[in-house]
Amino acid sequence: MFKSAYRLAKHGTADLPIQVRSTGYYRVWDGWRDRAIRKNFLELFWCVSGSGEFTLEDGTSLILQADQCCCYFPGDCHRIQALNKFEYYWITFDGPRCTELIKTFSLERKAWNAGVCPRELFVKLGSEIRKPGIAGEIKSSATGYELLIRAKTPDCAQDTMLVEKFISIIETQFDNADLTVEQIADDLGIHRSTLVRNVENICGESPQQYLTELRMKHAMDLLHDQELSVKEIAARTGFSSANYFGKVFLRTFGKTPTEMRKTAISDTQ
Repeated sequence: MFKSAYRLAKHGTADLPIQVRSTGYYRVWDGWRDRAIRKNFLELFWCVSGSGEFTLEDGTSLILQADQCCCYFPGDCHRIQALNKFEYYWITFDGPRCTELIKTFSLERKAWNAGVCPRELFVKLGSEIRKPGIAGEIKSSATGYELLIRAKTPDCAQDTMLVEKFISIIETQFDNADLTVEQIADDLGIHRSTLVRNVENICGESPQQYLTELRMKHAMDLLHDQELSVKEIAARTGFSSANYFGKVFLRTFGKTPTEMRKTAISDTQ
């Protein structure tokens, strides 16, 4: 089974320093061989299942197995042979900065463990690359770059998923005054320090800072409702004490809730 998609260059080019040239999916039988072709672009292979052998013209070879990636560089001529019901996705890159891309991601002509193949990203890429025009080229290049990041940092997807769960929890429970970082970590089944490290790496701030900023954002929105008292706003944004709410609000915005409400009213008049 073969599926491929190629950039529609005839519809114009975005002239990006690095672009996705093509992508595809192969599911082939034992013993299948792809003819040797010299390719003037960077190509990444991501094995879904089975295994295959990649051989360069100098005779060096490597075995690619499930959840592994490998790549070949511009100018390489290689042959692929399926060893065991070989199933894999591939993506190619070109552009004037392609050599720098290889150095940036420390790509080598060898197989490495990359984790489960993100099929959804390859499917998305196939759809984007078929779209004519510059917008399609930009989107496909961004998705291609994301695939490279996933291939070289297999833990990245898991960490991102963890942070997404954290954000989902606080967005639905920020009004709960008993909600703490420790409780969220327990709910996620991880240590508090693990949650803190992942949130800081991806969001650039601690879980507590993220939660506080979210509460302050909602508090600012609620201040426009003249019927709500500051005490009620505090309760609706997860603060059991109106006094503490006021201190956090002042520290965040430089004004008390009452002062901020007066400013908002005068601005609308």
